[in-house]
Amino acid sequence: MEDEKRWCATCVAHCLQTAGVKFPKDWFCALAYLSGGTKLAKPTYGCVAVKTRIGDGHICFVVGKDKTLGKFYLG
Repeated sequence: MEDEKRWCATCVAHCLQTAGVKFPKDWFCALAYLSGGTKLAKPTYGCVAVKTRIGDGHICFVVGKDKTLGKFYLG
């Protein structure tokens, strides 16, 4: 994937760095975040979520949920 499309991992890495939280060496790749952190049984507000799809991934923060639409993500 071209670098200009890796905005989600760049955004998350910036937020983690600002908060003083460690992030992967390959911070620009969403799927690199699968090997770090603490795995949760289910998402909670503020956690980092890694979503996978064929050939790539997406990383974001969980910011809310509702009964109709499910979880809300930022990023």
